Amino acid sequence: MLAAWRCGACGLGCRNKKQCAKCGTAYCDAKCQKLHWKRGHKADCPAVAVVGVEQFSAAREADAAAAAAERDAEDAPDGACCYVCLDGGAGLARGCACRGAAGFAHVGCLARSAEVDIGDGLDHWHTCRNCRQPYHGAVQLALGRACWRRHASAPPDDRRRAAALNVLGNALTRNGRHAEALPAREAALELCLAHHGDSADAALCARSSLANSLHGCGRADEACALRRSVYGTRARADGGKGPSRPTLAAALDYAISLSELGAFREAQRLLRAVFPAARASLGATDVVTIALGHCLARALTTDDDSVQTDVEEMEVGDVLEAVALMECTHEASRRVYGGAHPTTIDVAAGLDRARNALAVKTSSMLVTSGTGGDNY
Repeated sequence: MLAAWRCGACGLGCRNKKQCAKCGTAYCDAKCQKLHWKRGHKADCPAVAVVGVEQFSAAREADAAAAAAERDAEDAPDGACCYVCLDGGAGLARGCACRGAAGFAHVGCLARSAEVDIGDGLDHWHTCRNCRQPYHGAVQLALGRACWRRHASAPPDDRRRAAALNVLGNALTRNGRHAEALPAREAALELCLAHHGDSADAALCARSSLANSLHGCGRADEACALRRSVYGTRARADGGKGPSRPTLAAALDYAISLSELGAFREAQRLLRAVFPAARASLGATDVVTIALGHCLARALTTDDDSVQTDVEEMEVGDVLEAVALMECTHEASRRVYGGAHPTTIDVAAGLDRARNALAVKTSSMLVTSGTGGDNY
C-alpha cells in the first residue's frame, strides 16, 4: 500500500479516514494522529507539505536503506574501489554476481548511474550493468527504494511509475519483506489496469508479481489460483510454437505454488513438460532454466502429503534424477552467479539433501537385499 494510504502512526491501511490538515498524512483516527505528532511529525510536517506524503516517505525510506546497505556490507579487499566513481574508502557494497574487487560500489553511485537509464523497464535499477545479473540482498533493497523515490511523483499514467513499483516490490519480496511488498504489487496492478489496459503482457506481469507477494504472505491458495490463470493465459497465447520465456517463468511460479500446497506429483508433471523446453530454448545457464531445474529436483524428492526428509517414500529413480539435476543446476548457478550468491548457496543445499537421500536410499536397499551390514 502506498504511503498516502497508510496511517502515519501505525502503518496500517486506512484509505485516508483522517488526514493532517497541513500535509495530508493519513491516520486511522485522532488517537493515531496525536501519537504521530508526538513521535516527530510536528517537525516533519512542513517538509511533507512541500513535497507530498508519498515523496517524503519514499525519500526517507531510500536514505535509510542505502545507509543500511553500506553499513552492513562485507569488508572490501585492499585496493578495492567503486566501479562507478573509482574512489575507494568506506561504504563499498557488493550486491550482484561480479567477482573479486570489481564487484564493489557505493549504493549512491549505483542509484545515480541508474537514473540515466531510459525506457519503461528501468533495468539498471535492478540489474548490474557489468555482470548482467540481478542485484540481491541489501543492495537490491536500497536500489528498489531509490527507484521508487525517483518515480514516486510521476503521474499515474506514466509507465515508469508502475515499473518503479514493480522494482520496489521485487526488492522487498526477495528480502523477505512480503507484507510491505503486497501493497506495492496491488498499486502496480491498479495502475496497469487503469492506465495501460492496452498491454496484456503488462497486466499479466503485474498479476504474477501480486501472486508472488500473496505467496510470501502465506495466502498460498490465492497465489496458486492467480498463477494458474497467468500460466494458462500465456500458454494459450503461445499456440503451437512452444513455450516462450514468460510462459516458462509462469510455469515455474505455478509449480512452486503447487509444491507449497503439497501437490508435488502435479508439480513434477508440469516441470517435466517445461524443463526440457527451457534447456532447449534458453540454455542451461539461463536463470529461468536454473530455477526450473532446482524446483523439479526438489519436487522429485518429495511425495504428496509427505515431508522431504521421508526418504522411505521416495522412488530411487526420482532420487537419482534429482541428484543429476541438482549437480547440473549447481554447476550452472556457479557459472552464472558465483559461489557466494544466495541462489548458488540454496542450490548447493538442495544438492546436499538429494545426495544424502540417495545415500540413505541406497543403504536401505542394500540392507533389504541382504548384501549389507552383518549379512555375509
